[in-house]
Amino acid sequence: LHLCMILDVSGSMDAPDKYPLLLEAIPNLVGALSDDDHLTIVLFSTGGEVAVSDQVLNMRNGIDALKARIGASGVLFGNRTMLSTGIAQAITAIKEHRRRSSGAFERAYMLTDGQLHDPEESKRIGAQLRTLEVETHSYGFGKDFASDTMRAILNGIPGGSLKTILN
Repeated sequence: LHLCMILDVSGSMDAPDKYPLLLEAIPNLVGALSDDDHLTIVLFSTGGEVAVSDQVLNMRNGIDALKARIGASGVLFGNRTMLSTGIAQAITAIKEHRRRSSGAFERAYMLTDGQLHDPEESKRIGAQLRTLEVETHSYGFGKDFASDTMRAILNGIPGGSLKTILN
């Protein structure tokens, strides 16, 4: 499995009921994966950045370092929510992983809490996930989540499911 998490870390995530919970979820995610799985975590706000892309076995004892790397990200709490930058970084990581390791099952998850500032660009770049045949899903939370916009981005992408988290 190559799991690619595309995580919103824009300014709206700088809240006690959002960003700390995102960090708390990381050890659970790593713990749920097999040692041989590959995990890529992409962060996005005003830009996109790959925080980590490695085999899960190599992450097991470095969770605190991974959380520190996320906390030191240059895109953390930016003033815009530019999903296209995260999707672009994820596509690059997926292509790189394919060059190194063929035959892995690939899945991408996008998590965001708000309105996107680049919906048209996100749709355009998101179409590449369709071409790459990467199963992609989205989770949205918060009262400002733009579910119609995300549904349009996911249209035609394998999987293409959208889940709104109400609480």
